[in-house]
Amino acid sequence: MKIGIPSAEDKKNVADNFGRSDYFAVYDTDAKTFNYIDNSTNLNAVQGAGIQSSSTLVNEKVEVVLSPRIGPKAYSVLNSAGVKMYLIKEANTSLEKAVEFFQNNQLEEMKGFVR
Repeated sequence: MKIGIPSAEDKKNVADNFGRSDYFAVYDTDAKTFNYIDNSTNLNAVQGAGIQSSSTLVNEKVEVVLSPRIGPKAYSVLNSAGVKMYLIKEANTSLEKAVEFFQNNQLEEMKGFVR
């Protein structure tokens, strides 16, 4: 399974903003490794950052997204593709800790967008 997480510039912590994150960390649960996708194109987009970011993750075959917030358009794209979304509530959560929270069923599934 692949898990997508908006990543801060340091590639170590979860970013606060989904569509305008610096990177997306994609964690492969089989290989137990992270792959990073540069999101600089969407970082400074005038509009549509959430839609484009969501499409990127869908194209990467991500099945789950972990994020502190996801806007309505991004939520719609991910939801339509069958991607499950879970809420990261703790600020400055490391990517590894976010994956651990998910794997231990400690995250709440999003039933709508979160701003």
